[in-house]
Amino acid sequence: MNKKRLHLIDLVRLFSFTAIIHYHVISQIYTDTYAEPYDAKLHAGTLFGYIAEATKPFSFSGFSIIILSFFLFGRQTLSPQKTRRLYVLLALGTVFLLVTGLDNSFSGIFWEWDIYEYLIVAIASVLLLQRHPFFLKVCGILGFLLTWIPFYLLADNAGIPLVVRSIFFGVCDNEGRGGWALLPWIGLAWFSFYLGTLSVAAGLREKATRMQKNEKLFWGAALLASVFYWGEFYHVPLDQNFYCFVFRRTPVVFWAHLIWIFFFIRLSLVEKINARLHENRVVRWLSGLRLSTHFGLCYLLHLLYLFGGSYFADDFKVHLFAYDMFVLSVLPVTEIMARGVLYCASLKRPKRALVQSEGTTDV
Repeated sequence: MNKKRLHLIDLVRLFSFTAIIHYHVISQIYTDTYAEPYDAKLHAGTLFGYIAEATKPFSFSGFSIIILSFFLFGRQTLSPQKTRRLYVLLALGTVFLLVTGLDNSFSGIFWEWDIYEYLIVAIASVLLLQRHPFFLKVCGILGFLLTWIPFYLLADNAGIPLVVRSIFFGVCDNEGRGGWALLPWIGLAWFSFYLGTLSVAAGLREKATRMQKNEKLFWGAALLASVFYWGEFYHVPLDQNFYCFVFRRTPVVFWAHLIWIFFFIRLSLVEKINARLHENRVVRWLSGLRLSTHFGLCYLLHLLYLFGGSYFADDFKVHLFAYDMFVLSVLPVTEIMARGVLYCASLKRPKRALVQSEGTTDV
């Protein structure tokens, strides 16, 4: 495993996490979008109102997190024991989703496919592909090609069973469903994971640690061209139509935004840039947070905290200052919860020196 933290990736992922929290808060506080939809005018002039406006251009940040996390996952070498444990966790997660979703995840033959189901399939698939380098390469390249195909156009084809359309293409409805369909988004996980595995081998070559002239020209031209398509994600509606808006942008618009994330990944591999960032104490502190080193755990814990906050939804809607304070508390409380969980977990281990690898990163 590469033990160096890639600080730029940590910073971009932390920013992306911050950018999507405002929508997660809305989805918990305004759970019934029919009875009382989120009113942006009500929050105008409040801290949350400013945060929502500032982060709307980055409403594609869910994709950013998937790209960065699977890239880092691809840089890890899991032992057979850890791989088996991960399979067990995926199996338990599947059972949990089935049991908790029996009452509200079925509507006729409609299966409510979401990020959790997507992650289980994506993680399980890359674990299998990791054992077969040839198929990993094929699926990595195929994954990139899949992202250029607008599969969502098949979502409204009545000739395809609804359950199939919902899982593979994402069916939009008034309940806010329609995101994280397997096609094409499983390809995003495959492609990012494959690049992560390649970066480990490339890191052994000196030229990979600096950017060559031809590569600079490529990135300059690509990023300049992408600017002409920027801004469309800003118009995302902060209601039940969020998913279908974000997941139904054209492939050109999608890549015009997400190419910047891959550019930041490339910059993170440049030794001089990573070393310069490492010299900054604030950057080292941010990279050392559990929000960076154990992102997967923190993502689950922040959802748990938001769920708890939903019990005070009526109070937050009346007292907007309390709403603002709740939003501000999400990241620090999540960090504290993660540290508590990891500390309790360490107490159950044999009493020996517990050394945390500087490069350990959750998916």
